[in-house]
Amino acid sequence: MEKSKFYSLIWNSTGKIFIVLLFAILGLVGALKLLYSNYLFPDQGKTFQTIQSLDGNLRIEIDPDTLVITPDLKIKEVTVKGKNLLFNLNPSLVVWTMLIIMMVTIASASFPAFIWQIKHIIKFFELRLKHFLQAVILALSIITFLSIYHYTMTGFYKPSDIIDNFGILFKNGNVINTVVISTLLLQIPLLIVIFLVGIAAETITVDLSKKQSLEKAIIKFNMLNQLLTGALQVLAILVVFSVLTTSALQQSIKSALIIKSIDISPPELSYVYGLFFTLFLAIIYIPVQLFLRYRINSLKQDIQIQSQNENEDNQQTYKNMIGQLNVGGTALDNLKLAFTVLAPLISGFLPEQLKIFG
Repeated sequence: MEKSKFYSLIWNSTGKIFIVLLFAILGLVGALKLLYSNYLFPDQGKTFQTIQSLDGNLRIEIDPDTLVITPDLKIKEVTVKGKNLLFNLNPSLVVWTMLIIMMVTIASASFPAFIWQIKHIIKFFELRLKHFLQAVILALSIITFLSIYHYTMTGFYKPSDIIDNFGILFKNGNVINTVVISTLLLQIPLLIVIFLVGIAAETITVDLSKKQSLEKAIIKFNMLNQLLTGALQVLAILVVFSVLTTSALQQSIKSALIIKSIDISPPELSYVYGLFFTLFLAIIYIPVQLFLRYRINSLKQDIQIQSQNENEDNQQTYKNMIGQLNVGGTALDNLKLAFTVLAPLISGFLPEQLKIFG
């Protein structure tokens, strides 16, 4: 390999890694700035007075109003600022904060990665502008639907409204909506990749009489399957984070607000979110996956028919080609797929069952 090509390869790889890290850092810093500029920190600090135990190894908090003070009593007074008490008073809020930061960071890092995948699919499969626009329209339709659903869903007291009406946790309840919408927008390239996989699969043509054409088609189908699986896994991770953040936010609200007449933030809400996002994954992924499998299975059948007219050596060659079409149709692959699609629903039940945020 020539030096210029080698340096170009290294620079391209390093440059892409740097850009992904840069987007991840920007997402992390942006999320931190948004949250910490909107937290309702305690107005006042708290003063603690302690005395040493008899053996001197333990300090015990005391109530100076009830304790009899003697000259030999060693009292230590510590004052903690209000800003340093936020998460001590509401531990679930720090869990929610970390989940939000991780979710936004992963979504931000995946943004440029999936843009590169879009460019690669368009170039490698020689897709036209109309194909790209079709995928964009489908992706934007999904994002629009989810945004409208988030804002217009009725029948329960929305966390953002609870925060605004009761003046808890944040200065403005829109911080929740901002995080949700930002994360959805960052997933647009990911959704475009998923829809482009289905579109690209339809454009693949094969000349069964030419070995080179068959090999090229096999490479293309396997590439599409890998891209689709990778996109599903990243999307499932983000969706699971969305469900877990819902559970953590519920507990944060209950730690800051006690309403005796109703359950202000019922755990069933997490189950509903889990069901909804499982449906969301299934609607987006399963039709594309089924279409890809249909195209691959059709190619397998065509290869088998073609091999019947060939000699024994060529029949073995065709058989090897069929074995190279790794679409993931085994029982284990189907089980992994089912768990991935059901991950949001499972994560909706886990926090309550394991008392993760309790």
